[in-house]
Amino acid sequence: MTSRGAAPLPAPGVWATAEASLYSTLISVGTAIVVLGVGPLVDRLGRRKGMIITVSGTALASAVSAATMNAAYLVGVRSIGGLGLAEQSVNATYLNEIYAVTEDEKIKKRRGLVYSLVQGGWPLGTLLAAAFIAIFLPLVGWRGCFLLATFPAVVIALLRRGLRETPQFRCSCSS
Repeated sequence: MTSRGAAPLPAPGVWATAEASLYSTLISVGTAIVVLGVGPLVDRLGRRKGMIITVSGTALASAVSAATMNAAYLVGVRSIGGLGLAEQSVNATYLNEIYAVTEDEKIKKRRGLVYSLVQGGWPLGTLLAAAFIAIFLPLVGWRGCFLLATFPAVVIALLRRGLRETPQFRCSCSS
């Protein structure tokens, strides 16, 4: 990392292109490591808890991003934000296991639609976040936007507590 790794973050737009690219690449590497670690975690703790952990981790990463003091801290914190990306695989595992045991013909006929709605949540969320930033960035700055982004993730994490664990995971724990 450059000498700026432990120095305070510069004003927006001050990083050189190469420096910004380096930090972006390091965040991508850290995100990949976090994402790869989620699979074994979900196999050990369960799909329901995995969904709660990934969304809660996203909320935490957003909140502490607002307190970022230097590039090294930013790389670490945004890497933890990879939990949000890993949530997609946890959701897919959960749905696969729930749908495997359903007897409801309506659900069986609409699996593709439900999967597309779940997977469509990521790009839709990205578009909503971009609109959100366009509105709030001038009012609260980038740190305030990260803090505000924490609240929807917390609400989703709380809602996930109402989900039941998949029968397959419950069976695997008792064997």
